[in-house]
Amino acid sequence: MRPVCRGDAPIDEQGNPVRFKKYGDARNALIARIGDYCCYCESPIQNPAVEHIQPKSHEPALEKTWSNFLLACPICNSIKNDQPINAANLSDYFWADTDNTLRGFFYEKDRAPQVHASLTVAHQHIARNTLVLTGLDREPSHPLLTKKDRRWEKRREAWAKAERAKFNLNVN
Repeated sequence: MRPVCRGDAPIDEQGNPVRFKKYGDARNALIARIGDYCCYCESPIQNPAVEHIQPKSHEPALEKTWSNFLLACPICNSIKNDQPINAANLSDYFWADTDNTLRGFFYEKDRAPQVHASLTVAHQHIARNTLVLTGLDREPSHPLLTKKDRRWEKRREAWAKAERAKFNLNVN
């Protein structure tokens, strides 16, 4: 997971924070701030979904609240969809907009993201929770990995592309 800077809510012409009529109205502002990438699996996405950190089904008052928005691909969004996340358990997970998620995980060839061993035991637990929450712990042998979930394949393709680029740099 890459850290992102969502920042404060966008401001209207009068200098007031924008109030969104529908949560989907925040999509373009989010894309402008954090790019067309899933905040969880980092995949580039054509039509990012506005994802609610605390699900609107559990926290309806936060449905149109800027600080509750991130962008997610359909797979991460659907896996995380209705997990009972609320203000009381937000600290059980790492969040791309508030935590340095780069230090929590590392990547190896042919593996799902791994929890970084340099973390404290408590932070390792939080990192594992985060991977399970979004399904990023799923490798080909994982019982919940579905054919629709192509994140594993995309990670392998990205790794191969990076290896080719590294090789080409070393040759020149």
